[in-house]
Amino acid sequence: MLNRKYLVFAPILLAAVLPGLIIATPAAAVVSVSRAEVSGSALRIEGTAIASRDISVDNVVMGRSDSSGTFRIERDPYAAPADCTVDMRDGSTAVTTRTLSGCVVTQPPTSDTTVPSTPTNFTAALSGATANLAWTASSDNIGVTGYRVTRNGTLLAGAVTGTSFSNSGLTAGTYIYTVAAFDAAGNASGASNSASVTVSAPTTDATAPSVPANLTATLSGTTADLGWTASTDNVGVTGYRVTRNGVVITTVLNTFYNDSGRSPGSYTYSVAAVDGAGNVSAASNSASVTVPEPPVTDTTAPSIPTNLATTVVGSTVSLSWGVSTDDTRVTGYRVNRNGTFLGTTDSASFIDSGLAVGTYTYTVAAFDAAGNMSASSDSASASVAASEQLVFLTPAQLPDATVGQAYLGYIVCSDPPGPSTFRFKLASGNVPDGTRFFGNTLENRPEARVTGTPTRAGTFTFTVEVKDNTGATARRTFTIRVLPL
Repeated sequence: MLNRKYLVFAPILLAAVLPGLIIATPAAAVVSVSRAEVSGSALRIEGTAIASRDISVDNVVMGRSDSSGTFRIERDPYAAPADCTVDMRDGSTAVTTRTLSGCVVTQPPTSDTTVPSTPTNFTAALSGATANLAWTASSDNIGVTGYRVTRNGTLLAGAVTGTSFSNSGLTAGTYIYTVAAFDAAGNASGASNSASVTVSAPTTDATAPSVPANLTATLSGTTADLGWTASTDNVGVTGYRVTRNGVVITTVLNTFYNDSGRSPGSYTYSVAAVDGAGNVSAASNSASVTVPEPPVTDTTAPSIPTNLATTVVGSTVSLSWGVSTDDTRVTGYRVNRNGTFLGTTDSASFIDSGLAVGTYTYTVAAFDAAGNMSASSDSASASVAASEQLVFLTPAQLPDATVGQAYLGYIVCSDPPGPSTFRFKLASGNVPDGTRFFGNTLENRPEARVTGTPTRAGTFTFTVEVKDNTGATARRTFTIRVLPL
C-alpha cells in the first residue's frame, strides 16, 4: 500500500517510481476576494471571479459577477458565522475561504457541526401585492439563530429571527420561496418545501362614472353654494372636478362646494365625476350665479319740504306740505311738534289728533333709504281752542209708554255754532223691552230716539252719552215708565 503522506508530499518521486501515473493537483481558487467585512449587521464582499457567474456565500447565492468578472455583495441584515469565515464559490469546484474583518468569533469554529432541522409546513399567502410567509420553527442542538429566505433561488432575507416574513411591493408574476435555518456556528439546514404566490396584473378600468345630476348654484353674498346628486361607478367614485367658466378650479370628495370671494360678475359652473383609474364622466348640467356690483354709497339728503300748512278741526290738527325730491328716492318724512319728534309718514300729510287746548308749532324733514335727512322745513303753528260743551235739552224723565202701543221718544242736545256732527250712544242701562235706542242719525241733527212697542210694564233707567266733531260731550241718565195696558 502506498504511503498517503508520501503521495501528498513527494509527487515527483512517486511519478518516478510509477511511470504513467497522473497526479491530480487541487483546483486553484477561481474567486479572488479583495474585501470581506462585517459592519454591525451588514455584510460586504468585493472581488473577481469567472465572468457572469452566480457568486455564493456559504452555499447561498448572494450576487453575480459582471462581464469583466467583478462582483460586489452587500447584505443587511446578515448574521455572520460563529467562526467569522465564509466559503466563496462561483459555480466551479474551487472554494475560496475568507475570514470576515470586523467579525468577532463567538466560539471555536469546530465546536458545533450539527445543522438545524429543516423548517417544515412552509406556506406563502398573497395579500394584495404582499406575500406573507410562515413556517414551523426548526430545532438545533444548541439553538437556531435565524432563517434565510430565498425567492426564485436568490437570497431575499438573510437573518429572519421569527417564523414569518412578509415580502411586499410585488409586481405581476410568480414567486417561489424557500426558507432554511442556521445556527450561531454557521451551520445551515436544508431548504424547506417551496411555496409560491402569483400576483395578477391589475385589471384595467375603462368605465367612467355616471354624470353628476341636478347641479344647483345659489348665491349667498359673494359665495356660490353648489350642490349636486352623487355619481355611481363600477369600481368607485373618488372625487368631483368643479369647473368655473370652463376652467377646473378644484376637486372635492363631497357632493357640494362653496366657491367664496367672488367679485362682481357672472359665473357658470359644471361638475364631472372621477374614479381611481382616472376615468372622468361627462360634465353635469350647468348652473350660474351673478354677483352684483356693490351699492353706491348715497350721501345726498332730500330737498327741504316746503309750504307746510295746518288745519284745525276740534282737537285735531291736519298737516300738509309740498313733496321733497332726492337723488334716489324720498322714503318718508319726520314730523316734529314743539321741537319733539312726533312721528313719521310716507306721504306729504300727517294728522295729529286728541290735542289739548293750546298752540302747537310743527316742522317737517324728509329722509331717504340711506338715512340721509334734509333740514327742517319752515315751521307752521296751529291753535286748539276750548270746545263749547253740549247740553241735553230733553228732561231726564221721558214720556210714559204703554205695553202693546207704539212708542217714540226723542233725546235732544244743544247745537253749537258752526258745522257739527253728533254721535249718541247708550252708555249704560236698558231701554224698555220691545224698544230700541238709535244713537246715530242720518242728518247732522243733535238728537237720538227710543222707538218700538213695549212688551213689559215697569220703570227703565238708562244713561246716554253724546259727542260732537269738536270733542264736546254731554252725559245724562233718562227714565221711561211703561204702564200696563
